[in-house]
Formats: sequence, structure tokens, C-alpha cells
Amino acid sequence: FEVAEPAADFNGDGRSDVSVFRPSTGAWLVDGQPPQYLGLNGDVPVPCDYNGSGTTQLAVFRPSVGGWYIQGQAPVFFGLPGDIPVPADYGGTGRCTIAVFRPSVGGWYIEGQSPLFFGLQGDIPVPAAYSGGTAAQIAVFRPSVGGWYIEGQAPVFFGLQGDIPVPAAYSGG
Repeated sequence: FEVAEPAADFNGDGRSDVSVFRPSTGAWLVDGQPPQYLGLNGDVPVPCDYNGSGTTQLAVFRPSVGGWYIQGQAPVFFGLPGDIPVPADYGGTGRCTIAVFRPSVGGWYIEGQSPLFFGLQGDIPVPAAYSGGTAAQIAVFRPSVGGWYIEGQAPVFFGLQGDIPVPAAYSGG
């Protein structure tokens, strides 16, 4: 049995930390830590373990320029305006990969990989390790029919139009 990594472990203690990103000031407030600053108003928070250290790095995606700003790293420009950031550990390596979902074409663009087309306009990207293990799977929630479409699996119909999907490692791997 493998335990999923905590979603926002900023201090490396193996537990998710209570935190907020305040876009008006670019402040990241993590319970028990001094404020840190990374980001601008309009940025999308995308914290993840990008370097495989076992801790979550502060990070934002700037949709206007397709820029990824990750704490301690040079900016990376990967994506276009309108893309949805979907960083995850797609390789099962313990390291998040920069990735975007382009709803206009149902395209998944994962840094270092060929594009994959999975999904339709209006779908919500919901990558997670649905089958257990550590690698995230490409998946979308289709609100119009309440369908979960996970690459390599039969669709699951659960939810209604207007619901907000909550992806996670459900099988416990």
C-alpha cells in the first residue's frame, strides 16, 4: 500500500500545510511560516514538488504570457493564453512536470512529451493517480454529462452539470 504525497507540504513534514495565495500582493501565507512573495494579480497558483525534494515549491502560472514562475528556478515559458495549468507527477518520479490543458483543442501539453489529445471543449482537466501508484493519469470531467474520462479506463458517470470535480488518488494504490 502506497500513501499519496500530501498536496501542499511546504515544510517537508509529510503533511499538507494550511496555506493561501494572496494575488493582490503576491503573498504566500503558510501557517507557521513567515510570508513569502511570488506572483502577481491574475496569476494562477500551481504549487507542487517540481524538483523532487519531497517539499512543495511555491509556483504560479501567468496565463497572459504562458509563464511558469517556480520558487528557486528560472522562469519557464510553456503554454498559451487560455491554457489551464495541470502540473502533476505524470512519470511517477516524485517530481511534478509543467503541463497545460488547451481546452480549445482538447490538447494536453506536458513538458518533454509529445502532445496528447484527450477531451473536448468544455471539459475540466482532472489529472490524478486514479489507479493507484504514483503517476498521474490524464483525465477530464465532462460537466454536460457528469462523466469522468480517465485515459485507458471506461468512463465513470458521477456528478451533475454545475458540480466541481475533486480529483485524487481514490484507489489507495
